[in-house]
Amino acid sequence: MEKGYQSQLKSVTLLKNKNKVLPLKEGIKVYIPDRFIKSHLSFMSTPTGDRTVVSAGKSAASAYFKVVDTPEEADAALCFIESPISRGYDPEDRKAGGNGYVPVNLQYRPYQAVSARQPSLAGGDPLEAFTDRGYRDKWNSTANEADLDLVEEMRRRMGDKPVVTIVSLKNPTVMSELEPCTDALIVEYGVSPQAVLDVIAGRFTPEGLLPIQMPADMETVEKQQEDVAFDMVCYQDEEGHVYDFGFGMNFDGVISDDRIHRYQK
Repeated sequence: MEKGYQSQLKSVTLLKNKNKVLPLKEGIKVYIPDRFIKSHLSFMSTPTGDRTVVSAGKSAASAYFKVVDTPEEADAALCFIESPISRGYDPEDRKAGGNGYVPVNLQYRPYQAVSARQPSLAGGDPLEAFTDRGYRDKWNSTANEADLDLVEEMRRRMGDKPVVTIVSLKNPTVMSELEPCTDALIVEYGVSPQAVLDVIAGRFTPEGLLPIQMPADMETVEKQQEDVAFDMVCYQDEEGHVYDFGFGMNFDGVISDDRIHRYQK
């Protein structure tokens, strides 16, 4: 169990730490907003229903900080969110005479696939009477667009006080909407809230590196070559850091250790 927990800690990846706001001093007052997720189709195509979600780290945070009820009384805000939730198939499009396929949206705001390949490379399912799964010019939204709303709201309401955003990363994400609104940005890959909070509070120095590229925008997502590795234009944040494969920070700055050379692109 201890080895497993150490693996969780080592995977937590710090992408941004403006003015070195992290680590936070233990015992300070923090506000952790709840999330809202719209109903969407699950993997098995059943509606999930609209739901308000108590953020993952809210209960665990009380062992490190004093959790308060409003941003105004807090010393810092901790926003536990998720990468964009988007499904690449819409039964309503199929009912309307389309092929059913829509873009997988890797940004939080609605997206129109004006640069998508036409025709698609995919197709040929024996249950489909067509071979083109193209979705050019179609729109798609995300079930958790409100995740971006809450980070923007925390930025407004916290003023000059730190906003720390923790993204549970399930897929590459376009960070251009999110990153400017937050002082510190952490991504994790399904670890326990305690592991994230150990990093935020400075009990563990972050050492995780990005195992994927984070695209600059959806244009580069559409234009990437499926059979060519590392060909996406990666997002560059306000501090000039590029969220490319192998990027990560500790509390002193950008990590540059033997792994950077071992895992070259």
